[in-house]
Amino acid sequence: MSEYRSPVPRHASRTSALAITASICMVLAAFLIPPTKASATTMTILNHGVKPAVPVDPDPSGVELGLRFTSARAGTITSIQFYRSHAQKAAYTGTVWSTARKRLATAKFPASSVSGWQTAKLSKPVRVTAGQTLVASYYAPAGQYAATNSVFTRPATRNGFRVPANGGVYRYGSTSRFPTQSWRGSNYFVDVGFQPAATAFPSKPATPQPSKPATPKPQPSSGPTTPVKLSGEVYPTRDTTGLPDGWKPERTIKGDLHIRTAGAVLQDVRVSGTISVEAQNVTLRRVEGIGARVDNYAGSTCSSGLVIEDSTFRRGNLGSDQTGTPVIGAGSYTARNVLVDGAPEGMRVGGKPACGPVVIEDSFIRVQRPDVCGDWHGDGIQGYGGAKLAIRNSVIKLEEDGCGGTAPFFYPADQGNTAVDVDRLIVSGGGYPFRLGMPGSVSNLNIVDQSWGYGPVAVDSCSSLSQWQAEIVKLDNKGQPVPIRAVSC
Repeated sequence: MSEYRSPVPRHASRTSALAITASICMVLAAFLIPPTKASATTMTILNHGVKPAVPVDPDPSGVELGLRFTSARAGTITSIQFYRSHAQKAAYTGTVWSTARKRLATAKFPASSVSGWQTAKLSKPVRVTAGQTLVASYYAPAGQYAATNSVFTRPATRNGFRVPANGGVYRYGSTSRFPTQSWRGSNYFVDVGFQPAATAFPSKPATPQPSKPATPKPQPSSGPTTPVKLSGEVYPTRDTTGLPDGWKPERTIKGDLHIRTAGAVLQDVRVSGTISVEAQNVTLRRVEGIGARVDNYAGSTCSSGLVIEDSTFRRGNLGSDQTGTPVIGAGSYTARNVLVDGAPEGMRVGGKPACGPVVIEDSFIRVQRPDVCGDWHGDGIQGYGGAKLAIRNSVIKLEEDGCGGTAPFFYPADQGNTAVDVDRLIVSGGGYPFRLGMPGSVSNLNIVDQSWGYGPVAVDSCSSLSQWQAEIVKLDNKGQPVPIRAVSC
């Protein structure tokens, strides 16, 4: 690249046996990722023959630099790697993290005057399940790292790993911490040594069961600071979220699905009915829903641990729905790189106490009025008996078209909700685009200028928020926010 900038501009501050039955009595055993045996082959994610465009960034600040990735295969991470710039001669520590920000293992890189790729063995191997997302990083106490920007501006599949848009991540600070921020799709040259499992064991498919019909650059700080909008940060758009370019389904199901086996993985399927998740730790990956819904609280038990990723849910016949039923609900789920496109209701956070917290990240929700307006109160995200909600780097757009929806973001005080953790969110439309009645933290909130009917925000109790930072913005031609003015709570 001809130009590279530090992760954020220097004038800024620091602040994710299978039993599936359909009404047509199909068993989708082909979508099971079966148990595997270990292999001694070691693989990496990145191409180590590619040199960084900026061999040494002059930034001297302490910073954690890393890579977020998802493995398509089960296996084991045995080492962590990074490209040492010729200015980085000290000892370094690498870390493998879970998406829950837990350190799974660390590695020590001894001091060295040799630049280029370095490898250090992990303190303990990290076992990886197919579809699991992790972050690998290292802490550079004096910066001066190698990097190239505009590498991860879109999701990419590399050597059997998926790196999401803005998969290069960083975090400034005086100590090692989980990296959460990104800058123009930058690659910070961090990698892992991965030993994939091999030799799949066949599994016995379950007996089909009939399904029921659907029910109608910053300066270091010695203490905490209030975050500010990170200029240049890339938000998802309708065109960059959801299913990857060129995707085609391996199977199309015209009917309802019931998933009743814990740990099941459903992938590369087009569905036009309700996906009823009735088991723990289910993953839906690269699923296209046409007028479809996902419900993990269909019975008396909330099926926790649900992950929905790289998937798109289109309006289909939902335009005729007047029930207020969300596309995704009820709780205890993570939605990552999910596009909800044109449904009258988006995602629901509910089901407490049976259902637990919800995480929504790198997602785009576009809610539209139903075909007949009626008594519509549409929301992009609504809390109704909801546990804690964390939302990261996402966009919610409410298109009313003369019909009175409620709000893109609606987490009120009078509906049994808990708390929120909002960071990097764009909202547009509704009477108030952002309505909050519960405690928590709100930072990098962007409200699109003049998109509201009454005002930009409605917050019941500002004193209950540990952080508040919001701006009125306009969107550029790439769907990215351009600040206009700050918004007080």
